Amino acid sequence: VTGVQTCALPISGAVYVFSRDSTNGWNQTDKLISPQPAHHGLFGWSISLDQDRILVGAMRERSKGSAYLFEESDDGSGNWANTAAFFGAQNSLEFGWSVDLWKNLIVIGSPLGPFTGAIPDDAVFVYSEDSDGEWSLLKQLVGSDSSGNDGFGTSVNISRAGVLVGAFQNNTNGWHSGAVYIFVPEASSVAYLLMAMAAFFLRAARI
Repeated sequence: VTGVQTCALPISGAVYVFSRDSTNGWNQTDKLISPQPAHHGLFGWSISLDQDRILVGAMRERSKGSAYLFEESDDGSGNWANTAAFFGAQNSLEFGWSVDLWKNLIVIGSPLGPFTGAIPDDAVFVYSEDSDGEWSLLKQLVGSDSSGNDGFGTSVNISRAGVLVGAFQNNTNGWHSGAVYIFVPEASSVAYLLMAMAAFFLRAARI
């Protein structure tokens, strides 16, 4: 799966889906576009693949940002259909900058919002799917010491162990030294690891 920032509308974005054949070659099987394409929407800015599902972020769409879930058809055609949509809050910005998908959980980063004052409160949103296939907000994550505008949510990852959130502009250990926040479902507090190797080191935190 690869995201591209071009479509019928300038910079609205697209995602190209490739599958591997019996000879280990790769062939394009589908092209995904936003159900609500917009100029400079940046659909495909972030993508996550988990088995027969693809989550796509469009961080500038609708001004606030969006994310869309696609599921592969079970008829063997290789086509994908949009089954759910997620939108940033009224006072959010760049919702969908980062996305990740694992089983029935979705994580979406919004490193510039929602605003509750002069400085944006960087946030990450966790959604869960119920037995009827409906998605709802499970938790809004914020850094234990985040002062806003530190890039919290620029990168996200979810697995059985919990959620990782990168904040590449966190200044706790030096200017823009960065930090990773670890959220564990059973824990009542937030643990974090400081990384001081280089400025902007944590643009792509992965487990």
